[in-house]
Amino acid sequence: MKQTIIYILSLFILIFDLKAEGLYFQSYEVNKDLRTTLNLTPEETLSLAKGFSMDFDLKLRREKHNFGYIFRMIINDNQNLDLVVRSSSPSRSYFLIIGNENRLTYSCENNRQDDIEWTHITICYTKGNDELTLKIGDTVQKLKLNGTIPSFTNVKLFFGETKHHIYSTTDVAPMTIRNIELKQTGGKHFLWELCKHCKNEIRDKYHNTKATVTHPVWLIDQKAHWKKCATVSATQRHFWAFNEKDSKIYIAGPQNLYIYDLDLNQFFDTIVSKNGSCFYSDAARLLFDSGKNKLLSYEIDSTHIESFDFVQNRWESKHSTSSSPRFWHHNHFISSQDSSLYCFGGYGQHLYKSILKKFSFKTKQWQEKDLSSYITPRYLAALGQSSGKVYIFGGYGSQTGEQQVSPRYFYDLYELNPQNYVIKKIWEYDNLENSFVQGNSMVIDSEKKCFYTLCYPSEKYHSYIYLNKFSLEKPIRTILADSIPFLFNDTESMCDLYFDKKSNKFIALVQELSTQNQYEISIYSLNFPPITHSEIYQLQTSSSNHSVIYFISLLLFAITLLIFCYLYKKRRRSQKKKPTYPIIEKFATNMEETNTEINTPHILKKRQSSITFLGGFQVIGINGDDITGAFTPTLKNLLVLILLNTMTKKKGISSEMLIERFWYDKNESSARNNLSVNIKRLRSLLEQVGPIQVVHSNGYWTIELSDSITCDYKNVSQSLESIQENPNSFSENQINQILNQLALGTLLPSIQNEWIDEYKSNYTNQAIESLRLLLDIVSISNELKCKICNTILMLDSLDEDALIEKCKTLYILGRKGQAKNTYDTYCKNYLALLNTEFKTSFSDIIQKK
Repeated sequence: MKQTIIYILSLFILIFDLKAEGLYFQSYEVNKDLRTTLNLTPEETLSLAKGFSMDFDLKLRREKHNFGYIFRMIINDNQNLDLVVRSSSPSRSYFLIIGNENRLTYSCENNRQDDIEWTHITICYTKGNDELTLKIGDTVQKLKLNGTIPSFTNVKLFFGETKHHIYSTTDVAPMTIRNIELKQTGGKHFLWELCKHCKNEIRDKYHNTKATVTHPVWLIDQKAHWKKCATVSATQRHFWAFNEKDSKIYIAGPQNLYIYDLDLNQFFDTIVSKNGSCFYSDAARLLFDSGKNKLLSYEIDSTHIESFDFVQNRWESKHSTSSSPRFWHHNHFISSQDSSLYCFGGYGQHLYKSILKKFSFKTKQWQEKDLSSYITPRYLAALGQSSGKVYIFGGYGSQTGEQQVSPRYFYDLYELNPQNYVIKKIWEYDNLENSFVQGNSMVIDSEKKCFYTLCYPSEKYHSYIYLNKFSLEKPIRTILADSIPFLFNDTESMCDLYFDKKSNKFIALVQELSTQNQYEISIYSLNFPPITHSEIYQLQTSSSNHSVIYFISLLLFAITLLIFCYLYKKRRRSQKKKPTYPIIEKFATNMEETNTEINTPHILKKRQSSITFLGGFQVIGINGDDITGAFTPTLKNLLVLILLNTMTKKKGISSEMLIERFWYDKNESSARNNLSVNIKRLRSLLEQVGPIQVVHSNGYWTIELSDSITCDYKNVSQSLESIQENPNSFSENQINQILNQLALGTLLPSIQNEWIDEYKSNYTNQAIESLRLLLDIVSISNELKCKICNTILMLDSLDEDALIEKCKTLYILGRKGQAKNTYDTYCKNYLALLNTEFKTSFSDIIQKK
């Protein structure tokens, strides 16, 4: 209760003490058409004849062209009052210009902190003595006008670019402005904070007076919008590491090492390795050891840790790929306590892991501890460390560790001491929304007792990543900022989160395999502290209502505080002793009551209209919105059944068959009426997706999709039909694309009705038959053969032909240990599912011709 009161208080403090962020003016770094204008008088001019004062905060950037207008005041459309700045090493000069004459000059030294710290500027006009006062920082200068400006009436006021039929200029100072406060002597008081905003306008705080902006860059948006900083494209998988000490990101491939400098916001070096390569198995990882200032590469199954020699520009050895690693998407960290490398969890060979592996740099040996009795086997979890403790959150796995035995999502948080293996379950989040998994790392804020992690739906190919904030003490969740588009293809995709202390920004790294079979590694940044997308927008209220809203807010605050104080005292009188979290056999089982706080993520990138069947049912509308929730179970099943029959039987499905499936318990008249009503509703919903026709012809229903609408099941089915017609016509690149399509998931796993079993079985059989035809192509590589076998085993974990082909191929490639592990896993699954042992020995498989 006490924490709840503090939380409510924090919200109200935030409302009444919002710090302005500022408006970044685009200057010479862009062409003239894209420079920023702030017009404070778009609707009516100002009357400042009795006098005025104007204050604002200014921050100037160092750029190639350091000249421009800060503001321009136009009086009666025939006179100008300008504040202009010009910087040249080592000084900076401000000029107050009236008409064509420079009337005041203020010069100062360029300070290194000028582009970081704010400078406060005030300009005042006193009518009594006809005097202008200019104050920049602590320096004050006065100017007698002596009638130069007869009267400050009909004033137009611009910051940055000025758009006027006489006094136009595109010379914008490279600046950021915040808190423009304008006071009319004996009149109104305006404050444009330049923080929360509307699309191309902003309202003043006291009178709701509108100001317009063109080509704005709002600093507050950088706390709600991920910025894409850079991308590396490659034909092969790359690995990354973050150097927190020097604010650098390393991205390593087979030949190149890219170094991205977060201070410079650019790649400042690309090193071509003169010898060797980093580890290159699919589950290999890169990391930076800040204690030893070394860039390291490792593979869990290897006893050697590679380091990069920045003097010789080379790795120590050369490494090849591994087609069947055992620890995909595992978590890793270098302990702040003993400087050892630790790895946890992962997935491989149809098994989820809950093993904590430790590599000692002194002994050069791996040790391992099985934690499956305390933490359920999983992968796609998030891990972070703080004060010698390690925190593990969420993931996907199963109680037994076997892929085929009831896999599920996890939303639990554990605390682990890696020195003595003491494990404590802190809480479990009761997720009632869409399922999600995590990026590899979490960022822990020990002071505020919370952590941040990247989350995304893993059942979708066209997925999205969004930033989550969780409490370390209770299962309270907040979704922050907008999202990052993400093509999730399981083991081919990855994302990670870091925090750069120098720039005070979150850094997200995302690797995905595009539809063109290209790996793309992208770097994103988000200013700290992050906010929800809705927090950047300014509410539009009339000036007459502003004080009323303020009063009501204060009143609500007082009432809320009184209620919570009353409830808190009442609870203290009747409250029993709170349960603790005892560690029983190094494992705490108690959990606190779930308390969720959820904000819907905002999607950055418009998604293409689509109907998804593989991995789950999803429908994306023409505007990129997810409209899946609009489909009732009946409408979803109706769409699925008609579309499946359209694609498999061409002629579609009859009304009688639809009635038999969905309205068998009604009389003929009622059943046909239900069919008619639901077809009408379905057509209406599909109009939101795009050009889709629900056609009734010759007694059969079909659905016709236009080319602008993507349907994954349709695309995969067409590919499989083409394989069966002529498998030898497919190149390795085309085969890889088909395998990526099949990896999207099984057909409609959430629909468990009997009528769909036939379609699921036919789809699986067609896929396996087609893949077997591809295995017979003599020219394909052994690596691709392994990938085809993996896909077959994903569809049917007991397919004996795929097992034999995979084991033989791995053996030929010299990966004898992996071949044996594949065989052992298969035998274990075989026994669990069929309750009988697999008869063929490993040696018999290897010797088969």
